[in-house]
Amino acid sequence: MVHDLWALDRISEARDVARRVPGDVDYKFFMACSNHLLGSGSANVDKEARDVAAILATIPDPETRYVIGSEFVFCGQSSLAFPILKKAIEDHYCAYDALEKDPLLKLIQGTPELAELRTEAKQCRDNFLAQRDQIAH
Repeated sequence: MVHDLWALDRISEARDVARRVPGDVDYKFFMACSNHLLGSGSANVDKEARDVAAILATIPDPETRYVIGSEFVFCGQSSLAFPILKKAIEDHYCAYDALEKDPLLKLIQGTPELAELRTEAKQCRDNFLAQRDQIAH
């Protein structure tokens, strides 16, 4: 939900939603980032992002990695985000279209790093489609 509100630039509402789920793995990151984006402090964003990244290493779901990676980008944590997004693609989350259209990635549009991720995601997607077509025949 916070992710969706951030994508709509409804930062205040996202912070209010995050307050209601304090047990969520990335609650502290959501709060720190929302406060930073609203101009009321940014001291904890780096720490909270690193803490979430450490937890994320134990979560096998590549979609979760993609989502959190895009949230990191949105909050100015691109250096943490790129390896997370890359790992999501390596683990077969072929986010080719999402990497172009995700509003949380607008800060990195046009960068060589994003272009590299899109190339890897396209290959991932093409491999998936080829395997699917082989099974269908």
